[in-house]
Amino acid sequence: MSSPLPQASWLIPLVALAACSGARDTATGTTQQEVPAAVIDTDATLADIEPGRGVGLFVEYASGGHWRVYVTCDTLESELGCQWDVIVSSSSAITAVQTEGEGPEVWLEPLRDSAGKPYSALRFVSETTAALEGVRFATEAGTPIRVDVLLDGVAEGRYTYWVGGGAVHTGAPSSVIDLLPTAP
Repeated sequence: MSSPLPQASWLIPLVALAACSGARDTATGTTQQEVPAAVIDTDATLADIEPGRGVGLFVEYASGGHWRVYVTCDTLESELGCQWDVIVSSSSAITAVQTEGEGPEVWLEPLRDSAGKPYSALRFVSETTAALEGVRFATEAGTPIRVDVLLDGVAEGRYTYWVGGGAVHTGAPSSVIDLLPTAP
């Protein structure tokens, strides 16, 4: 299933995202034309997250267009931090941005795709250790988002978690995924 969201690439600055035609697979250098899509259950939350005990990027959606994207690392076990670099894009405006935690740096950019259609992209970067850090934001109710993630400079989907179809999804099929809410 494909979504109408614009494509993003990690190898160019955020401002230049609008000119991209595909998501870059940094491992092979190839361009992905089809981005995997999945449903995300509206008003479902992820529980039992222990900051510092596991690596994860967590995505939640609440009715009315309210999103939460947050990260943690396994620092209490590995004694290492995690460098997260996440781009979230939406075909509607991203608004009401609020950061969680002390470390994330956030940029929000209104952009246009190659056809001139407007969209928004939010990028947050965090050196996470034993805390939850992330961002909350709003889109038009029911609008899908695209999540594109790098962990320690590597395109990683296996640490992305969300609830869809009543089950917790433990890993995305790629580092880029479109998440479609089950209800506005």
